[in-house]
Amino acid sequence: MNSYQFLIIGSGPGGTTVLKTLLENGLNDVAVVEEGQREQKTTMGSFDELINKYRYGGADIIYSKPNIAYAEGRTLGGGSEINSGLYHRIPENILSEWKQNFEIEELTPESMEEHYKFIEEWLNIKKSNSEPSLISKKLISGAIDQNVICEEIPRWKSLKNTFYDKHKDINLYENTKVLKIFKEADHYKLKCKKISSNKIFYIKTLKLILSCGTFETPKLLKFSGFELKENTFSIHPHIKVGAKFNKEINDGEMVSPYQIKLPKYNSSLGSSINSKQWKALFLSENLEIFKNEILNIDKIGIFYNAIRPDGIGKIKYIKSLKTNILTYSFHKKDIENLMAGTKVLIKLLYSAGAESIMLPTSKNINLHKDSASDIPTNIFKSLAIHTVHTFSSMKLGNQLSNCDSFGLLNGEKDLMIADASILPGPPGVNPQGPLMALCRRNALNFIQNINK
Repeated sequence: MNSYQFLIIGSGPGGTTVLKTLLENGLNDVAVVEEGQREQKTTMGSFDELINKYRYGGADIIYSKPNIAYAEGRTLGGGSEINSGLYHRIPENILSEWKQNFEIEELTPESMEEHYKFIEEWLNIKKSNSEPSLISKKLISGAIDQNVICEEIPRWKSLKNTFYDKHKDINLYENTKVLKIFKEADHYKLKCKKISSNKIFYIKTLKLILSCGTFETPKLLKFSGFELKENTFSIHPHIKVGAKFNKEINDGEMVSPYQIKLPKYNSSLGSSINSKQWKALFLSENLEIFKNEILNIDKIGIFYNAIRPDGIGKIKYIKSLKTNILTYSFHKKDIENLMAGTKVLIKLLYSAGAESIMLPTSKNINLHKDSASDIPTNIFKSLAIHTVHTFSSMKLGNQLSNCDSFGLLNGEKDLMIADASILPGPPGVNPQGPLMALCRRNALNFIQNINK
């Protein structure tokens, strides 16, 4: 049985940040267990990518009215491999809200500054300084016409490329699922399965870091016998909007790094992946209505409206099946903001030259340019809602949360959580930057307390 001082389950942004922090502090007796594997290059938005990089092929569901499709990475690099790499710091008003509402110690803009700078230097966070893509130009043009600000967001690339490909000597267990965690006298023992061979084996560690994701981390803990004080989560719900233009708008694999913020509606507007495969997936939301648009797929761009919500999700653990059932309740204000922000997006796209607009709904509604503001709110329950951001199932915070202020599982001094589950609430921005800064903060605290 192999044994390590530190073991990290999951290779996503949170777990990898902890790994880098450990290594840079001379703590080399560490291993990483990853359920996915180091995949060969696939085209962003392709069906091969969905199968190889996403948990459940990117097709899992949160039960709601309407249901919400969500996606999680299951590959080396985790969520960094399936997102667009847009980088934000935690908005200061949200940081203040988290600190106050959840009684989080040592959480201020000043205390976070060194962690932001570390992440930004490590990942070479910067704006592209290049000619905006075709899809970006549509956003910029529409924003100017509608008198809203369209801003380029700095971005970074995948952790597989920026970290793991450069550190090939790391103790890495790929294609390996942790089935159960056993807490023993002075260590943790992990029951693991090599997925390709179904071989069962065990690993021991003194210090354990979980970076399995918003839903997998609490599930593993729950079914390993650890007590959890709450079972809630949060998301960034979003609505996709298709726009057909008079010229081709294909931009390959990349997502536009431009976003529009609508503070009035807690909304962010931007463009989605615009590969042909993802456009086809969008059109398939209502193939009966959109079937003729397949012929125009090169002229279609996919955009989104995402909100920072007040709604709440709940996790129900089904012990006999070793699975979760996820439910979500929309707040009335969230529905209003989703619809209002989407109307702004539609107006903006028409201003940018769109000839027609498509919404992912089973209803055949009129979306002519002059009537875009008249979309009935009652169509909401027929819309396809998505999210690629999930968080808050293992919140940092006080005694009512599952973790303390620095990500330690309540009651455990040697078990830390390091994924988006620790975010106290929806950040309202792409969460990788906030998460990585928090995980470095927490990892340094973890290290400082080793010998205490």
